[in-house]
Amino acid sequence: MLEVLQQDDVTIQLVVKNARWQSFLIFRDRLLENQKLVTAYNQLKQDSQYLTMDEYRSKKAKFIESVFNQP
Repeated sequence: MLEVLQQDDVTIQLVVKNARWQSFLIFRDRLLENQKLVTAYNQLKQDSQYLTMDEYRSKKAKFIESVFNQP
């Protein structure tokens, strides 16, 4: 069981070791390095609450791609 003892935001992303989705570790690391990206990602999710799942996934994919393309 996980327990949050502080008022910190907590996000968990499970990734299978050596899976094709391991690139999400890069995404995670970039978010950990840049609070502005975290804020933008959270805003994207809040702004997407009335979108269809396909619209949300498309918007999210574009955001993730933009993070991967940053130096």
